[in-house]
Amino acid sequence: MIKKFIFINFYILIIFSNVVFADDNKTLSGLLSTNECSECSFSNMDLKEFTLSNSMLRNSSFTEVNFSKTSLQRANFLGSSFKDVNLIGSNLQGANLDETEIVDSKLNSVDLSGASMRNTTLINVDFRGANLQASDLTGLNAKNIDMKSSLFIGADLTGAIFYNTNLENSDFTGANLSDVNLSGAKLKNADFTGAIL
Repeated sequence: MIKKFIFINFYILIIFSNVVFADDNKTLSGLLSTNECSECSFSNMDLKEFTLSNSMLRNSSFTEVNFSKTSLQRANFLGSSFKDVNLIGSNLQGANLDETEIVDSKLNSVDLSGASMRNTTLINVDFRGANLQASDLTGLNAKNIDMKSSLFIGADLTGAIFYNTNLENSDFTGANLSDVNLSGAKLKNADFTGAIL
């Protein structure tokens, strides 16, 4: 009787796992065919070097997804959440990341030039060497972020918060830093030439 019970539970577990896997594949295949998947959930996926430019991914959640070196130019992630995501070296030029939450993720050397990150929350994110030139970071809330050697040339950081953020060797040339909060930030060798302070 016990062996039968264990076998039935094991069988149910296998069926459930296959259903979850099938749903993940359906979500991904739908995205690839239509370039749209709003309010979707992506978990434990490897999307390295995929091309998802102009994708509509509003209000979606991404957990343990590998987006490294992925093309995401002008993608719309409005209201989405990212946790344990790898975006190292990815291209997010002109992307919409307004009101998103990015936690415990890696965005080293990411290209976010011309992107919008209005009212976005960043917590424990590695952002070293990121390109944020001419991006809209109005109301950005960054906490415990490493943004060393990043480019903020011509960016709008009005009202942004950089609490305990490493901004050493970063370039803020011509950027708008009106009402920016730099409490606990590291600013050694940062360049503020022509910036609005």
